Amino acid sequence: MKNNGIRIKRRSGRFVTKLKAHYFLSEKKGELRECAIFNISPIGIGAEFHEKHEIGSRIHLMIGVPGETQHVIVKGSIKWIRQKGNRFIGGIELAEMLDDVTFSKLS
Repeated sequence: MKNNGIRIKRRSGRFVTKLKAHYFLSEKKGELRECAIFNISPIGIGAEFHEKHEIGSRIHLMIGVPGETQHVIVKGSIKWIRQKGNRFIGGIELAEMLDDVTFSKLS
């Protein structure tokens, strides 16, 4: 969005959550790993991993929804990652924005 020649960037609010998920990187399709989701917005996810991943890696997440048998499956790319103790936390930019129903299940 532009306003008088100045670009205004809109950001979605993030909601704190605690969800279990499994993921694999596009480069390593056979390796399903566990992670934890600690915050979420319609366009991104904050996740905690057991190992460091490369920025730009494409990731596929299967997120468990409490009280439901089906997982929510999303795709995205790792935008940042840093070490926190013996774990790694990172930000994932989703390939597609979450619809309202899916977002409400996860937040």
